[in-house]
Amino acid sequence: MNSKAPLWLIVTGPSAAGKTTLVKRISQDLAIPAFEKDAIKDVLYRTLSFRDNDRSRRIGLSAINLLFATVTQMLRAGTSLVTEANFYRQFDSVRAAEILKNVDARGVQVQCSAPRRP
Repeated sequence: MNSKAPLWLIVTGPSAAGKTTLVKRISQDLAIPAFEKDAIKDVLYRTLSFRDNDRSRRIGLSAINLLFATVTQMLRAGTSLVTEANFYRQFDSVRAAEILKNVDARGVQVQCSAPRRP
């Protein structure tokens, strides 16, 4: 992997850990695009108008799939980016590793955390 390869900065962690705030700052400071799972999910909700729990989970999965598809296309185009989601280690780490293996890109993961609220 060469040092000029695009960078995929993966920001993950639980809800209310500061992921979105961090991603917006990183995107601005590094002048790279940011993609957030929840923003994609919100568009799907508004477009498809699903409200029950089963469909909510399916829309969440669709949002992650779209996020990974976008990442793949951006990295193949040589564009660095930052993504944000509460990724599931057992599923999403494997997918991220596969993407990085198949494109000439660098990957860095940032795990956000915050103390639990009472």
